[in-house]
Amino acid sequence: MKIIIKNTVSIILIIYVLLFMVFKKPYEEWDRVINSDGKGYYGYLPALIIYHDLDYKFIEDYESKYYPPDKSVFKDYRIPFRGETVNKYFPGLAILWLPFFLLAHFLSFLLGFPTDGYSIIYQYSIAFATLFYLGIGLKFLQKLLARLGAGEKLTSFLVVTIALGTNMVYYAIIEPSMSHIYSFTLITGFIYFSLLAIKEFRTNRIVLATLFYGLAILIRPTNGIFIFIIPFLTGSERSFREFISRFLSDSKSLFYSLLTFILILLIPPVIWYAQTGYFFVYSYGDEGFNFLQPHIFKILFSYNKGWFIYTPVAFISMFGFAGIFKESRFKFFALFILLAVHIYISSCWWVWHYTSKFSQRVFIDFYAIIAILLFYLFRAVNWKPLLTKALNVLIVLLIVFNLFQFYQQSKWVFPFGYITKEIYWDSFFRLTPQARVYIPEKDIAGIKSVENDFETNKGWNNEDKVVNRDGNKVIRMDSSNVFSAEFLDKFVPYFTTDTGIIKVSADILSNKKRSNTTAVIEFRTGNILYSYNTFYPGAYNKKDEWTHIEFAVYIPEPVTNEDFVKVFFFKGADDEIFYVDNIKIDFISMKEGAELLDGFKKPESKITKIITFGNDMESERGWKNYKTVTTGIAHSGNKSSKIDEFSPYSIAFEKGLKYFKNINNPYIVVHSYVFSETLPENPRIIAAFSNKGKTIDYKAFYFRDKIIPGQWSPVEYVIPLPDSVSEEDNVKIYIWNPAKGETMYVDDMKIEFISLSDE
Repeated sequence: MKIIIKNTVSIILIIYVLLFMVFKKPYEEWDRVINSDGKGYYGYLPALIIYHDLDYKFIEDYESKYYPPDKSVFKDYRIPFRGETVNKYFPGLAILWLPFFLLAHFLSFLLGFPTDGYSIIYQYSIAFATLFYLGIGLKFLQKLLARLGAGEKLTSFLVVTIALGTNMVYYAIIEPSMSHIYSFTLITGFIYFSLLAIKEFRTNRIVLATLFYGLAILIRPTNGIFIFIIPFLTGSERSFREFISRFLSDSKSLFYSLLTFILILLIPPVIWYAQTGYFFVYSYGDEGFNFLQPHIFKILFSYNKGWFIYTPVAFISMFGFAGIFKESRFKFFALFILLAVHIYISSCWWVWHYTSKFSQRVFIDFYAIIAILLFYLFRAVNWKPLLTKALNVLIVLLIVFNLFQFYQQSKWVFPFGYITKEIYWDSFFRLTPQARVYIPEKDIAGIKSVENDFETNKGWNNEDKVVNRDGNKVIRMDSSNVFSAEFLDKFVPYFTTDTGIIKVSADILSNKKRSNTTAVIEFRTGNILYSYNTFYPGAYNKKDEWTHIEFAVYIPEPVTNEDFVKVFFFKGADDEIFYVDNIKIDFISMKEGAELLDGFKKPESKITKIITFGNDMESERGWKNYKTVTTGIAHSGNKSSKIDEFSPYSIAFEKGLKYFKNINNPYIVVHSYVFSETLPENPRIIAAFSNKGKTIDYKAFYFRDKIIPGQWSPVEYVIPLPDSVSEEDNVKIYIWNPAKGETMYVDDMKIEFISLSDE
């Protein structure tokens, strides 16, 4: 037992290493160590040492080389400031990482790995650094508790409780490049050396406390509030005044501590000046605190990452205030006010949950205080052995519970994003993730649905691939048929508000333990694909068992009334047999002002610009050949453009191509409605490109097969801009029917100039 107590920190680190080996895969592009905010903290090192580029132009290079191509973990920490670029994050972590970075740089060179700052050895070096500093922090915590009067057994138990009974384990293993483990170590070190200096005043202790305090601020400026733990550590108002007086009167301690503090805090201004020419920069852009709108209850008790909900050990520790109150009113109010103010400030951040994956990550920084509160709680019940045993059992159970939830969070049993009460209890006892989409009912303005159980033909594409299985009709996908039935329709009419979500649910079955099939939601304007969104059910399916899945995306922007959505499944592996049944597509209109949900985001649209010209024939609007407009028949309004043997050309749109200046991927999309009592012989949409009256290029689209006699029929033509034309030329667009004896009517013509990005 003595050996275990003596080597508590070493045993914890061994456990952490084993957990890292099981749960973390830095060699996978989606699970790198340097990730999320850590990319910004780390960015200073390659920027200064490798690339010599404080504009961080190398971000796209390493993102494309080492991280997922769908940009699902892309992090751009560059913030514009007065025409220059700054790193959003503070450089404290880069200083702590410097020796590990240099070692990784040397080993990468020695072993033939890329020396670009992001190859595998750099990834592992940051993981090792996190465990190294965590070990130091836990050692400081041991010494701190011992100085406060905790016995060896209790000290060891409390260190284990903090390390394995809180969300610290998640951020040391799964997200080790985040700042909070390092803040914990620095704040714990600051508290420890401050306590030593209070017990026995020495200059070296003051300077070390200042060093740890300054570095903590250099990581996260809000860590500065923990200077106010000094009154608690002194124990009384008198002792506090004596300590401050001693510090201010000791010129040596005062000078060296101020020098240390100033030198540390000068680092950001020097970097900012090198980047922008200004010494002071607010690098968080539009992000900030709203002190008039705190979210105290949410940050503590919300099912969406509430601290006390996911880290109940922290809630139990709060009862330690009773023990402190009994011992000293001064110490009680000093610590209670400090903790209350920190919780209040944290709850005022513009994103109060800090997009935490497991519990509230911002509170890891002061887990030394949680250990202190637990120590006072144990001391308060020490005189009742039964209560002490009950408290020990409770905390052991909470450690087990925390490790269970660590497993759940690591395996995505709790889905990413906003967690509601329904999601929490639905996931509470699960060991495997489920593909579910949860949308708060309060945010929904309306739902329109389309379903297909394949028992009857619904007119979907590829429905002829239906087979009978276990008495039901399903879609079978195999080596001869890699696509499921697909839904294709205009999607804007399904929505009643400007913000919408398309949710797809289906039942799937695969002969593979982990399916390679992909579910796809495409968005198109005409036949231009401008947004491609994938969902991989392989993490959820079970071999030879039907599994229900759900996935969703926001509709992209910008969109037009003519845009299409396409929903289908695509089979990847040649030897996989995949079945799909009961596809349901929900078009969910979101209420105005509803916050974007974290679980799925708006897909990126390749459309960078849409310029639209329309004519419902009710007025001339500067279009050519308006003399063809007649009354009596129309798709909308009272007028349409008549085409017959006397006037075979419809109303015509003519404009210069200046809208496509400096655009790499320009398209023209023509929409119109056409009416004919009979099936016309040879109708065409014409796009004629010219310069000063001379024709440069000529495009024709024959749409006879699009016409249904006796009703208005929609026609559409997508025209990539020919290479032979430029923005100095003109385009003339009209509908032409050269056949004699036929009459057609054209209405509601719309011409779109669409620009797509290169990606």
